[in-house]
Amino acid sequence: MSMRVWQPDSLVSSSPAVGAIADRVTRALDDVQRHAAEAANDWRPVLFSAIDEIARECSLANWDGYSAVAISEPVRMRALDFALALRERLPRGTPAPELIPEPDGELSISWELAPDLVFSVSVGSSDRLHYSGILATVEQQGVERMGSSVPRTILDAITRLCEARRNGAGSRRA
Repeated sequence: MSMRVWQPDSLVSSSPAVGAIADRVTRALDDVQRHAAEAANDWRPVLFSAIDEIARECSLANWDGYSAVAISEPVRMRALDFALALRERLPRGTPAPELIPEPDGELSISWELAPDLVFSVSVGSSDRLHYSGILATVEQQGVERMGSSVPRTILDAITRLCEARRNGAGSRRA
């Protein structure tokens, strides 16, 4: 069974129409196209199911064949809480993170935008979030406590990472 995927580029106007109404229609089509492109690239809604899938796949000890600790239900719940807090705070257009199960039973939520634009947060069963990153020439690492929202230090680092990439900083991704 094949699925037809709607492409926002299909709204590109090639009409020779001119005038105020044509301008308004063109602007409206541009807005729809921009919104559709943003929605198509919005990874945030699928993050929750990806966390559930990884937790399920790594729910038994030795899931990697090298004595890895199982990802527990408390780790899954903390990762979901963190993902929800990220969803509420990160703007659309933020690149999708990678979810990486760690051998110590934690789950890493990581962005690697270039070899020198990397940021990772490890979520475990406690309220502590371990983070580290390289933001061009600045290395950053630490531990923050997760409350009801993403700690400001972590949110600022992700924001700076994305801004640096948008501004052309960082090496080309390998």
